[in-house]
Amino acid sequence: MPRECDINLIGFGLSKYRVRELKAFCMQFDEKNQRIRELYTNANNSPDVTVQGGSIGKPTEQKAILAMQLKNDIAMIETCLELACDGSEVLIQKLKLNVTRGWGIEKLGYIPCGKNQFYRIRAKFYILLNKTQMGNLG
Repeated sequence: MPRECDINLIGFGLSKYRVRELKAFCMQFDEKNQRIRELYTNANNSPDVTVQGGSIGKPTEQKAILAMQLKNDIAMIETCLELACDGSEVLIQKLKLNVTRGWGIEKLGYIPCGKNQFYRIRAKFYILLNKTQMGNLG
C-alpha cells in the first residue's frame, strides 16, 4: 500500500488536520452517491433515516432532507473540481479520481499537465473546498 502524505497548505491557513478532514469529506463521494440512490430506491421502506441533529420528523421528510444534504456535498465537490481545473474535462476527471478515490498520480495514467502542476491544482481544489464549506466562496 502506498504511503499517504499530508498536503502542506499551512501557508493558506489550513492545518494538516483540516486538510485531512477535507480529504475524508471527498473520499465519501461515492458513498454519498450510493446513499442517494438507496434513498430514492427505498423511498417506501421503513424510516431508518437520521438527519443531522437527530431531529425526529416524518420519514419522507427526513429522507428528503438527507438526500438534499448529500446532493449539496456532491455539488460542492464537483463545483470546486471545475473551478480548480478551469473547466478542463480530462483534468477534472483525473483530479476527481485522485481526491475521491485516493488514486495516486501513477495510477491516473495520462494527465494533461506536469506532476507539480497537478499537485498545485489539487492544492487549489482543497483551498476552494475549504472556502466553500466555510461559506467564503464569492
